[in-house]
Amino acid sequence: MIKEHESFPVTAPKESTIWRYMSMSKFLNFITDESLFFCRADKFHDPYEGRYGNFNIRNRPQIYGQDMSMLESLHENARRKIHINCWHINDFESAAMWELYSTNNSGIAIQSTISDLMKCGQDPEVQIGQVKYVDYENQFIPEGNLYYPFLYKRKSFEHEREIRLLVRDNTTLIGEEPEFEHGCFKKVDLKQLINSIYLSPLMPEWEEKTVRNQYRPK
Repeated sequence: MIKEHESFPVTAPKESTIWRYMSMSKFLNFITDESLFFCRADKFHDPYEGRYGNFNIRNRPQIYGQDMSMLESLHENARRKIHINCWHINDFESAAMWELYSTNNSGIAIQSTISDLMKCGQDPEVQIGQVKYVDYENQFIPEGNLYYPFLYKRKSFEHEREIRLLVRDNTTLIGEEPEFEHGCFKKVDLKQLINSIYLSPLMPEWEEKTVRNQYRPK
């Protein structure tokens, strides 16, 4: 059972429908290895991933009464050691998500629920949290917990309505190189996790047949 992050309880109903959109190659790896991929935070396209906003940086001297530049170094290291798996809360398919996360019209979407996602994994180190969206220029993001900046995103991403799984690697935060170059995999129970599989409306027929042949529900 995946536990909720103590500072970021999931406020959406546990039976809410969630989606993970992926390419054909990532889907085939997913069902073959029965594992979810957790991407290293510093490998995301968003340059603010795992970083605090300008409001925090500007106001730290006044809040703490001292130079807190060491926090930036700490969190830059954390971005290389924390790994994330993302899901989208929505009752229906999202055209925007298809466009963002599918490649060459071969996108695939896994439909599940928050409850089933929490039940599908057994690694005690994995935590689940619901992302909060704030104005990085004018709002303060809480500090003092390593995961805080990884569960906040800019307002411009609010349409993603994101649920995240997070896990740290086994290295020390400072002083050791990251354990993984791009990310890590965590075993899951596919039968528990997958409620439905949706194929991109533009997927060629031969690829659709490949998907149907590769994945046969137990």
